[in-house]
Amino acid sequence: MDDIPSNQVSSERVFENLVENDVLLRALPRMIRYQQRASVRRVLRKIKLRSANTFCTLLLRRVLDGKMKVASARAGKVPLKPGFSQLDWLRKKSKMTPPRPRDIRLEELREHSSVDNAWTAIRGKVYDISHYLDYHPGGHAYLMLAAGKDATALFDKHHSWVNIEFMLDRMVMGTLVGNDI
Repeated sequence: MDDIPSNQVSSERVFENLVENDVLLRALPRMIRYQQRASVRRVLRKIKLRSANTFCTLLLRRVLDGKMKVASARAGKVPLKPGFSQLDWLRKKSKMTPPRPRDIRLEELREHSSVDNAWTAIRGKVYDISHYLDYHPGGHAYLMLAAGKDATALFDKHHSWVNIEFMLDRMVMGTLVGNDI
């Protein structure tokens, strides 16, 4: 961009240069996401664009023309509402009183499959996941697939690295028992 006289720089040419160098494409979305408005304005001023709308219009034109691909978000992730991050969950669960564990049969587990009263079994322990639904990065729908069931296989398939005993330690309702498990 330094080799082009600033008075002759068109926004399209600036955009072409940025796409080739992949400079702004990595920095600007991150700045916008973290609401660093001053940084966004500085970058846009530096590249002689008047607004983020101009940049977005040019970017959209490139995508629609098939000259650029858009990377999708990680599969299965949903945006969480403010106050529902994993750190917020850890704060909330630390204030909860754990129930007294007891033996739970599969028939009883199956009765708890609604959004208001969702239990699931993982590795022989039964957890009340009702309070955790809003905090799950995959959203309600994926957790509700496990409600009222033994979800060990499902959990191990998608979350084998997660320490379930720590994440839901105060939600343990009891142990899954019986010869029907």
